[in-house]
Amino acid sequence: MDPVGIDADQETLEQDAARLYDQGWSIRLVAEKFDYGYGAMRHILQRRTPLRSRGGRKFVHGDGEPAPGRGGEETMSP
Repeated sequence: MDPVGIDADQETLEQDAARLYDQGWSIRLVAEKFDYGYGAMRHILQRRTPLRSRGGRKFVHGDGEPAPGRGGEETMSP
């Protein structure tokens, strides 16, 4: 469903921007890719997808456990 007043090219841009953000790109990187300011891109993304907290994306090992130093508990191997 297209938001009111958005043409097809803008709709595609916004969908692509949301997809990149959902893949882990920062708002700043997405904005640079599409030659938008940070604030304008943040506004677009707010309409399209839930925004991450300022801490950013959580990184995990393949087993689903948080990676040390990436938001998880630091542990030492025996």
